[in-house]
Formats: sequence, C-alpha cells, structure tokens
Amino acid sequence: MRKTLVLVWIYGVLEDVHLNKEFGGLSEAFNKMGFETLIVVEKNNLSVIPPYMKVIELSLSNSLLRELKTLSWMKLFRVIWFESPEIVIFRHPYYYSVLTILAYRLLGFLSGRRSVFFYKMDSDGIIRFKGILRGIRRFAWVSMSYVYDWIMIETSCGANRVKELMFFRRERLVVIPNSYSANTFSLVHYDECLRKPVIFVAARLTRAKGLEYLIDAFGRIAEKHRGWVIRVAGKISDVQYYNDLKTLIVRMHLQNRVFFLGHLSSGDLKREYMQASIFCLPSIRESFGIVRLEAIACGLPVVTSDAGCGSDFSRMGCLVFRAGQTDSLTSILDELMANERIRKEVSERQQKKLVTWDTISEKIYNLYCDRIAFKSE
Repeated sequence: MRKTLVLVWIYGVLEDVHLNKEFGGLSEAFNKMGFETLIVVEKNNLSVIPPYMKVIELSLSNSLLRELKTLSWMKLFRVIWFESPEIVIFRHPYYYSVLTILAYRLLGFLSGRRSVFFYKMDSDGIIRFKGILRGIRRFAWVSMSYVYDWIMIETSCGANRVKELMFFRRERLVVIPNSYSANTFSLVHYDECLRKPVIFVAARLTRAKGLEYLIDAFGRIAEKHRGWVIRVAGKISDVQYYNDLKTLIVRMHLQNRVFFLGHLSSGDLKREYMQASIFCLPSIRESFGIVRLEAIACGLPVVTSDAGCGSDFSRMGCLVFRAGQTDSLTSILDELMANERIRKEVSERQQKKLVTWDTISEKIYNLYCDRIAFKSE
C-alpha cells in the first residue's frame, strides 16, 4: 500500500527552484521508498508538478487573535486527517502546527491512526531576540520538544546550542543535514582544463553574507593573481548593501575584477559552478547553506566561513575560516589560487563526504519507524 509524506510550508510560495532543494529532494527520495508526497503551501508557482507529488494551496491567518475568531487552522487539520499520512514535516512551527498536531493526536488516539510529526528547524540554534521576545522564543523552542515527535536541525553546532535550553527534551532532537539536487548538479570531478580563474559566490546580496570580507581579501592579492576574478550570483535583497559593495570595489580598484550576475536560472547557475575554480561563501550568519553542497558536487573546492557550523563543513573537507577574519581568508585564497594540485585534492576530499537525499530520507524513515515502535510498546 502506498504511503504518504506531507510537507507543510504554510506561508511559502513554491517555485521551480525549490525542486532543487529539500522539497524536490525529499519528495523524489521518498518516492523511491513507495511514498507519495503532498506539499501544503500558501501559493504554488511550479510550472510542472512531478507525478509523485501533489500540491495544495492553503491560506491561513498569521494572526493568533484573528485565528481565534476564524479557526482557519482546521483547514490544515482536515487535509492531514483526510490524507492520514505516515510522516508530516512542518517547515515552520507556527501556532497552527501545534493546534493541528494536538487535535490529530486526540482524534487519532480514538480512531487508531498513527502519524509521526517532524519539525525541520531552519536555525543555527542562536536566539538573537532580546528581552521578552527572547523569552518567548526560548519557551517556543522548549514547548516544541513536547509537541513534535522529532525536531530536526541541520548542524551539530545548532543542536548543541538548543540542547542547552533548560527543560528541552534533548532525546527528540536529531541532526539531519541538507543535501543537493543530484538531477541538476550531478557529481563532476575537478578538471583544470575545463576551469577558468574564477572565484564563484552564490548568495543573496544581504549583509549576512559577508561579501565585503571576500572582496577585501581578494583585493589584497589581486595584483599577485592578475587573471583571477570574482563572480557573484544572487538576488539583490539589500540595495544599500549592494551600493556599499560597489563603493568598496571602486576604492580597491577592482571594477574589472568583480562581477554581479543577479539571480540565475538553475541551468545558468550550474554553468557558473562548472567553469569556476574556487567557491567561496564568506557569510557572517548562515543556517546551513545548500550552495556549498552544490559547489562540492560540481567539483569546486569550497572556502567557507564558520557561520552555520564550521566544524561540520571542516569534517567534510572544506577550508574554513572564522567569520569576519579577512587575514585568514586571504591566506586560504592565496594558496588555492596559486596551486592547482591543492584545488583538486580539496575537491576530491569533499566529494567523498557528500550525503544524498536518499540517505537523508532513509534516516527520517528510520526515525519514523523508531517512533511507531515506541508508541506500540
């Protein structure tokens, strides 16, 4: 009998690009295990929906006070109750998820239904709010550990931080990393003959991405490596930051050495990965950064800050520097740009550590089985 996986991203807009990330990756991997995937979003903009996937558009209020009047969360409850899925993964832990899970468990207990609820925690485990908002966030995270069967977090660093919260149920927290789309970014080994002297960056233009540190580091060694350039692909999310970067580029006389490409299609993005020689992500704040995995799959040696758990990426073979430390980044880039052999060695080391969506889906399914076995005792 075919099983069902439900992915809930209730305030999300599903675009074609998401098929290259967790929505497409998990759906395809679970399909191989005999699952059909239902994705619940606010709006569906997919040009083509894969045959193993269904998409439901559902509009819920994001105001708790308004919700008390409309009870719109019951729309989501009805969808999940009708599907009776084995696994439900929530992308964000809004109030509707708690109400839905509690109602489902109450009626499920009476009817014998069993579903396992996961929360995918897209966080580095740091609470950046202050005052009362900080207390509310701490309470929310602790409460989630009593509502969800499993809480998945992307890095070991994030897990260690969350486990420090008082009264948090640590046994329900598991580290489940992200992966990359093997369909779009098939594994390619580093071949210098196919590469150009390019440092490539794939990131939205926001201050959290720390691009000024890369430009500064590159400017210090640009004369030494005259043929090299930086190419940055990503939407301009912060216009003032973009203007600040252009000012820095002019001040360092790099106008013909740093190029902003804007948002790229999957095909154009892959071409940039395939022609570059180094990938760099100098973020000062990051949760996981799937682009690092895409770069590794395309054969690029990855230089990354320690934002989003540098120790995890160091174990993968990436070259890691402390976020905001330009001297360290300059030294790493200088050595890589000068030595083809090191670039190839780093690339090969990284690719041996890549994890596929198939492996991740198996881990999630095993967690589901463990929870079902526990509930049966």
